[in-house]
Amino acid sequence: MNKSFNNTQFLLNCTDEFLTKIDVPKMEDNPHFHPSEFNHEDHMEFKAFSENSVVLTIKFNDYGVEFGMEELDEVYSWSFDDVKCHRSDYDEILNNLILCEIKIKRCAIGFNYIFIKKEGLWLEYGRPFNGLIALMMFPLSYIPFDCKETEYQPLIKM
Repeated sequence: MNKSFNNTQFLLNCTDEFLTKIDVPKMEDNPHFHPSEFNHEDHMEFKAFSENSVVLTIKFNDYGVEFGMEELDEVYSWSFDDVKCHRSDYDEILNNLILCEIKIKRCAIGFNYIFIKKEGLWLEYGRPFNGLIALMMFPLSYIPFDCKETEYQPLIKM
């Protein structure tokens, strides 16, 4: 096997191990995860969704794993080495994206905020997405306006 297959397969296996820990089928056997028809040994992509959940995209490749939600690409990405060295943190990301309620707040000029519901509280996940260019071009537009929020159920309900 070549190196990229090993890295890609390692990342897929880490995700499958998390799913096994929470007692649900692995990605390839799970009805919530749909593999891309273009998957090959050095790139694998899955779309994950269930009724009333966010559409989560998970892309594995030689360099790492990327998560996207709905139309928001690269909401979160981790390098191969980061996943390998910080497995418990990677499992926490999977826990947040798969088992928690999610709220996406879409605002004008491309600012998007993601919130994860933990223990009854909405916690902001990361930073505003897709708004960096708008911030550089229109510094006063950093204040979000014309926002619309959408709440989603967990991908997998425990």
